[in-house]
Amino acid sequence: MIAVSKNAQFSTVAIAAYFLVAFVEVIAEYFQDQTVIFLTKPLLMPILMFIYWRASGKKNKLFVFSLMIVWVGNIFFIYKTFPFITIGSILFSVFRAIMIYLLVKMIRMPGALPIILGCLPFLFLYLFAINLTYDELGTRFYTFSIQGILSVIFSGIALGSYIFKPDKASMYLVTSAMFFAFTQFLFLIKLFYLSVDVFQPLSIILFVGAQFLLCKFMVAQENLSVAESHSAG
Repeated sequence: MIAVSKNAQFSTVAIAAYFLVAFVEVIAEYFQDQTVIFLTKPLLMPILMFIYWRASGKKNKLFVFSLMIVWVGNIFFIYKTFPFITIGSILFSVFRAIMIYLLVKMIRMPGALPIILGCLPFLFLYLFAINLTYDELGTRFYTFSIQGILSVIFSGIALGSYIFKPDKASMYLVTSAMFFAFTQFLFLIKLFYLSVDVFQPLSIILFVGAQFLLCKFMVAQENLSVAESHSAG
């Protein structure tokens, strides 16, 4: 019992550290303090990886690898030039492709209909963003389109899972997907259409929440899988 208590307390400290670093970064983004952003942004994913590794009962190394890709992508996004932003976008596309693969393996669907229905609201949001930013995207249209399509598929699986089985894990996943979708929407609008000071801090808040809820989904699913295997045994 003492060991479990210490682990729980340690995880609480790590979670508090994650959100504290995120809070500092949000403030730094609002005031455009690049020095603080350079110090805080690279810390987020390593802390989250640690939280996941401590909490998971069936650790998924591919998921950890996907978080490492996000970590590198975040570092590229610190630099506000299009070559670095494009590389960061490609890395985030790889992250979403990995997550789609993991979701397909982890979630049992009765067919394609829940996924198709789940994709529709996110597809409308994505098409609206593309319509606003199409002229400004230029040659970057294809890079952001691939990322957008993968985002729609990921979100569609998440919402379809919740429609089919509205449990706690599915709620974590669909909320994470919505946060990710709005993060990308704000990113495109800010970058190519309308720049408002509050957009970037809001994007960070949504992104931090999305990643944390995605980890909670993974832990919930993995712990359920471990419990089912023990009961079957």
